[in-house]
Amino acid sequence: MCGHGTIALGRFLVDTQDENVFPRRRQVRFDEDKGECTLRLHAPCGVVDVTVPSIREGDRVRSDPEREVQFVSVESFAAAVDLTVEVPEELRWQELRDAGKAAVKFDVAYGGAFYVIVQEKELGFERIRDGVDLKRLDAATATLKQLVGARKEVFRGHGLAGDLQYLYGVIVVDEGEGWVGLGGTDGGRVGACFFADQQLDRSPTGSGVSARVALAKAKGLLHDGERVRFDSPLSAQTGKAAGAFVGSALAGGRVLVQGRAFYTGASAFVVEDAFSRGGFLL
Repeated sequence: MCGHGTIALGRFLVDTQDENVFPRRRQVRFDEDKGECTLRLHAPCGVVDVTVPSIREGDRVRSDPEREVQFVSVESFAAAVDLTVEVPEELRWQELRDAGKAAVKFDVAYGGAFYVIVQEKELGFERIRDGVDLKRLDAATATLKQLVGARKEVFRGHGLAGDLQYLYGVIVVDEGEGWVGLGGTDGGRVGACFFADQQLDRSPTGSGVSARVALAKAKGLLHDGERVRFDSPLSAQTGKAAGAFVGSALAGGRVLVQGRAFYTGASAFVVEDAFSRGGFLL
C-alpha cells in the first residue's frame, strides 16, 4: 500500500466517469451534507478506507483539490522498540566512525509494511530537515537495512501473511521524534524514507506515517485523536504543506492519514496492428 498513491487514486476514482476504467464508479456514493465520497481499496496488506472531499457540478461529482483526502490505515503497531545492531568494522560508514559509534539503536513498526525507524544522530547525521548528503545517508540506511533485515524473527508472526513479513524501508527521523509531547500540531516531524530498492520518498510516506504514529503511541508519546504533521525532507525545506501528511491515532490500532495529491498530466498509449499481431502486451 502506497499512502500517497492511495490519496491520488482516491481522487482519480471519484473524478473518472469512464466505467471501462472504473466499472464500479456508479456504486460510489456522494454524501451531500459532508461533501465527500468514500471508497474501499483492497491493497495487499488489507482493506483501506478512503474519504475524498468532493463537490457536485450539475449531474457530476468531482474531487475537491482544496481539501485533504484522508484514509484509515490497516492495523498498525510497534513490532520492536529500542533494538540495537552492531555494525561490523568493514561496514561502518564515515559518519558513524566520526561519531565514535559501533552500534545503532532503532525501532521497528508496521503500517502496511515494516519500517526501521531510526533517529538521525544514531547514524551520525544531524539536521536532516536542513538538508544532508543524501548519497551518504542512502549508503548508511542501505547498510542498516541489510543488517536488520537479516533478523527475520522481528518480522515473523503478528498475524500477517508470509509475503508481508519482511523489512520494506528505513525512515530516518529528526531528533525531535523522541520528545515527550509529540502530539502537537506545530512543527512537522521530518522523516527521510528509503524504501524498496533504496528509493527516497518525496512524500512523508503514508504507510510509514502509520507506522510512526503507532510507534509513538506505543511509547506513550501520542494519544488517540492527537494530530501530528509529518514532513519529507522536500516539504520541510520548501515549507509547503501540500507535500506533508497529518497523522492521528485511532482506537484499535488504525491510523488516520490526511494529505493532498495533484494532477500533473495524462498519457495515451497506442498499439499498432503490427505489434498486436506479434503478441505485444501492454
